Formats: sequence, C-alpha cells, structure tokens
Amino acid sequence: MRLQWVCLLIATVVLAPFAFGAQHMSSYYRPLSSSEIGQPFRLKPLGFLNANSATIPSRAGISGSVFRVRRTTNGGALELEGKDRASKTWKVDILELWGCAGGARIYEADLDADTVQDAVISMATCGNGLAPSAHLVAITFDTAGRPVIFEAEGYFENKTPGIDSLVDMNHDGKAELVFMNFNDGYWITNIYSVEDGRWAKLNGPFAGRAFPLYTRFTTKTNNRAVIPPPSRHPWAPDLSNTKQVFTGVIISWKWPDEYLRSEPAMRNLQLTLLAGGKQVVCSPEYWFDAARLVLDRDDGRTIGHLERKTVDSILQELTAKKVPIHVYGQRSSDHCSPALVWAAIH
Repeated sequence: MRLQWVCLLIATVVLAPFAFGAQHMSSYYRPLSSSEIGQPFRLKPLGFLNANSATIPSRAGISGSVFRVRRTTNGGALELEGKDRASKTWKVDILELWGCAGGARIYEADLDADTVQDAVISMATCGNGLAPSAHLVAITFDTAGRPVIFEAEGYFENKTPGIDSLVDMNHDGKAELVFMNFNDGYWITNIYSVEDGRWAKLNGPFAGRAFPLYTRFTTKTNNRAVIPPPSRHPWAPDLSNTKQVFTGVIISWKWPDEYLRSEPAMRNLQLTLLAGGKQVVCSPEYWFDAARLVLDRDDGRTIGHLERKTVDSILQELTAKKVPIHVYGQRSSDHCSPALVWAAIH
C-alpha cells in the first residue's frame, strides 16, 4: 500500500505539466457528461469543525444526534453520538482533524429516502495529482436506527448545494456516489448506490450506461470510455457494505513494529481469521485512515478504528468468546483488506 501511494506521488510530479489547472486531474478523464451526472445531491451544510471546535447539533438519526470534537494528542477527533429506536446509545468515531485540511465540513440529508436524516462529512487529504484529494464519510441508519458507515478517498469537490460526486443520476430521490480510481494505466469509474442505509457498488446497466467504465490515461483530456485489452487488468476497490465477503472467528492478531507503526499508511494490524476451515489473514489498509470495527452490544452500537490504542481489549474479548466476525469490502486486489469488520457481543 505504501509503495502504491509513493508511485502515485511520483506520477503526480512527472505528470504535473498535464494537471490541466485548478480542477482535479480525474475530472478530465470522467466518461460521463454533465447532463448524465446532474446537479449535486442537495445537502444541508451544518458547519466546519476543527480541533478547537466544541459541538454541533444534527438531525441525523432517529432522535437527532450531536457532533463532538474529542481532544487528542494530534489535535482533535470528530465523533457523532445519538440514540436508536430502542433509546440505546450509538457512537461513531469518524476521523481525526489533522493536516492541511484544518477540519471537516459537516452536512446532513436523507440520502436513501427513508425519512431519516443522514450525515455526510468531507475533509481534504492534502493529496494532489493522482492522489485522492478528499476523504468522504457517509453515516446512514438501519431499520433499528443504528448507524452504518461508508467512506471513500477520492476526487470530490465541495459544490453548492453539496459535493460534486454525490448525485442522483437516475432521479429516484436517492444518492449515488461517482467513484473514480486509477489503476494499470486506466481511470475506472464506478457508481455506488444507497438503499436502506447500505451502499453497494453497481455492476452492469445503470442510468443508461454500463458500469464500471474505463478511460485510458493519456497526456491530454480523454473522456472516451473503452474496453481494456486482455493484457491489462485495471482494478478498483469494493467499498460496499451490503454483503459480507466472508465470516470467521479470530485466531490471532499482530501489530506492525514501532517503526512501521509510525508510518500512517502502514499502521494497521494483521488479523488472522478461521473461515470455512481455512486461515485468512486480513490487513485493513487505508491510505488516509484505518478500517472500521462495528461492534454491537446489548446496550448499543459503537463504530471505531482498527487501531491498537483502542481495540486490543476488544479483540481479546472477541477471540475468547469466539464471536463471529463479518468482513465487508475489499480495498486491495491481492489479499483480504476489508472496509468494515463487524461483530456482535451478547
């Protein structure tokens, strides 16, 4: 993962003459017209939170919720807290407010048209060129009123009345995310749709096109979709949280050594699971963040990061009790690299 982003940064420098100005490079390879994408999905801005902020009330969730900034050694961490339909508390550790961004933009909207307001958070990554420029987090809600998290690092821009890649392409009143990534010489355009609080990557016909779409990376604007030849294998991550990839139980886990853990892109653990009689080693790798642990207990739901400072004791409990672990998403092409790890302790 670290090597991948080093290569992207090198490519950024080499291809700087072709950056086409202020807009992100990806917009010049998007194989969709402005009329196909349409206007941004309408979001209500709630404000901008940084490490020195306090709280912002929100309508997100069954009974509303509150954004809070928790003080950390790096400045501050953004959290969202509320109650579900049974009046049990839920809490989401969203992200750390650090770096050039200075903070995060907070929005709310009913993304899946279920009459419950959802939350959208956008923060700059400081990336440019081929490196994703923004980190997007969407918090939706299931039928029990508990939060479900979806996030992506991409080439998203804040636009009135929302975010340029968060749209309603088929005009059904529900949001879609136009997600682009670069791999093996091609820009790959995928569409994610949200239904009942869960996001799925669409494969096949949608809104008059068939996804994914591929555009060749050239030294000038290129919006023409093509079919890659058999010799090329452009790959895109799957960030879906609708269907689990597999279910297993934890056998063991291992953290990187102190040196590697000091590097943000290499700070994640190796989680060994027993699934279907086979051992599977998962490494929840993010460039900008760490994978999420969704934990359901009888008294509510918490969503946090798979980072050593917060989850060692939880992993010990999950291992001792042989709790089933549900793995969602795939962020790397060559090994288990989930977007979400989900478990319930009763």
